Amino acid sequence: MKFLLIGLAALQLAGSVLAFGDEGRSQFYESINFQRRRLAKQTNIANMNEIEYDRDLEKIIEKELAKHDGCPETSIVKIGDVQIFLNIQGNNELLGELASGAGRTKAAVRFTECENKQILSAAADISPYPDIHGPPGSQCPPGGEPGRSGPWQVGMCVIRKSYARKIYHNYMGAPNARLSVLGSPNTRSRLYNRKSLIGDISNRAKEVQEVMEEAMQRAEEEKRQQEKEAIDRAVGEVVEAMSKAVTEFLENAK
Repeated sequence: MKFLLIGLAALQLAGSVLAFGDEGRSQFYESINFQRRRLAKQTNIANMNEIEYDRDLEKIIEKELAKHDGCPETSIVKIGDVQIFLNIQGNNELLGELASGAGRTKAAVRFTECENKQILSAAADISPYPDIHGPPGSQCPPGGEPGRSGPWQVGMCVIRKSYARKIYHNYMGAPNARLSVLGSPNTRSRLYNRKSLIGDISNRAKEVQEVMEEAMQRAEEEKRQQEKEAIDRAVGEVVEAMSKAVTEFLENAK
């Protein structure tokens, strides 16, 4: 029971990184590209790139969150050629800016918890060139070609892998230990694995240990399920907010 309580307390720390699986990444990837294609078509942007999901950017987000103990104010931070959008959930202006910028090629998102509230932060490379107006997909950059398939690629520029622009980020400072530990899927099981220390105790003690481990696993499974449900809800809100932001931008541009 002691180990179980410690584990639950650790999971409730402010700023702890929530579980964010491939499904959530895929939803963000599809949403941001749909909105970019929509912008390109309705404002005649000829060089709008398709964005790839880059997990390396998640690490940059986490390091920046660590500077604020996981509870940042809403802001944009520039590091090298990367923009980090901190705590932007519900901010249509910043969500719209995240989806814009014709030359962007990479982006990532991170959901975290601060004082029992879920927040969204994201990162993307900075567009190295301005938007060019013309038929969508008609003026792709070197290494890019007009998209010909997929639900959003038509009218977008698809960057070939060999030409993908590398992200440079001049970053210093150690990450927050809590974020590092809780962000690793196997860390908690290692923290509470004591089998090597009880090899010489009675069978009864081993049985007690097994019961504790089973209880811990059940608690973690329940926590992961709760986090997944929270992430699914948050992703839905982000998709809706991003769509609203683009709509407002287009209306104001008229």
